[in-house]
Amino acid sequence: MTVAFPQTATEVSEFLRNLNQSRQPVTVTGGRVEQAVTHSALSLAELNHIVDYPARDMTITVEAGVTLRELRTALMAESQQLPIDCADDSVSIGGLVAGNLSGVRRYGYGTIRDYLIGVSAVDGQGREFKAGGRVVKNVAGYDLCKLLTGSCGTLAVITQMTFKLKPVPAAFGFVLASFETWGEVEHALTRLLQSAAVPIAVDVVAAKDVGTTFSAGRGPLIVSVMVDGPNDVVDWQLETLRRELTGCLPASIGVLSSDSAVAWKAALDEATTKSGCPSSFSLSCKPADVWRAAEALMAADGHLLVHAGTGVIRGRLATEVSSIEQRLKLVELIYGMKITARWQWTNQSGPPTLAGLTDAEWQLSRKVKVCFDADGRFPSFSRLAGGAMNQA
Repeated sequence: MTVAFPQTATEVSEFLRNLNQSRQPVTVTGGRVEQAVTHSALSLAELNHIVDYPARDMTITVEAGVTLRELRTALMAESQQLPIDCADDSVSIGGLVAGNLSGVRRYGYGTIRDYLIGVSAVDGQGREFKAGGRVVKNVAGYDLCKLLTGSCGTLAVITQMTFKLKPVPAAFGFVLASFETWGEVEHALTRLLQSAAVPIAVDVVAAKDVGTTFSAGRGPLIVSVMVDGPNDVVDWQLETLRRELTGCLPASIGVLSSDSAVAWKAALDEATTKSGCPSSFSLSCKPADVWRAAEALMAADGHLLVHAGTGVIRGRLATEVSSIEQRLKLVELIYGMKITARWQWTNQSGPPTLAGLTDAEWQLSRKVKVCFDADGRFPSFSRLAGGAMNQA
């Protein structure tokens, strides 16, 4: 395997043009090169500069190889943040965007695509292109920022990004309430819809199944509600939520602040971003359907973290589900419940396997792929449909 370490976007372009002449495929590895690829790889580890940081404008421009740790350090000096949760702070920012990674605060803050306002990239032909800009109010051109977010290196090599930022809140905390059944959980979350508090994260943790991280001696299902803001506002919201959830008769209830809140959030981030085994998956559906889907997956011995407000379920199964047939059984289980859902199955290398796309959506994705990577230099998504797996 040949690994290239370009230091500029121009060198990325030259590398891809040379590959086109030799008709070789390439895998973009971000800052890491340990992926199991047998052809050429492109590491962006040397593209690791913070290009521009006008703190008063609350925007920052970085190259793709800058790590999340480096970005957080730079922003913390100005009490600012990119509110995207990831337990592994060594991940590159380009990898965050390409994978569309988000965590528990997605409910209140959104995903990384909501903060990406400018991008520079190189397509499969070695052509450099840009979209968006370095200012928040910019509507010029096509919104390629959202198209490239979550593309997992299948369309282009992202070389530079500009983000809008948020101030760091003074404090945050959690209210945890444990319940025995999904019906009780649904009742509690219905009550939260009428809450005077404004949560930034509402999650349900399958405590006994997700792993030792969540083994806290509570009931099997933990409702975790997060708030942030000024100290006095956080204290008031935590007390309000504790009082409201106590009325739902939980098996236990508690408030976490300070160090205990930091530890719990770290545990949630770890569960959200944990991947790598063939049985890891994420499923998105309507929030109204998330409980039935979660209960069915629990019956299949699933380890689950349910993002209640956004309709996203993340987890893995106790037994590895690596074969096409086994994955299709789970997809058909949810489909049989008349639940419209989109799946992503983690693969050991390459982009995830998708399920739940209509034929029209799949054909559109193939046309987009050809526009950016006509010769197929980059990896492709695979799709589970009709008892088989197709490549984009």
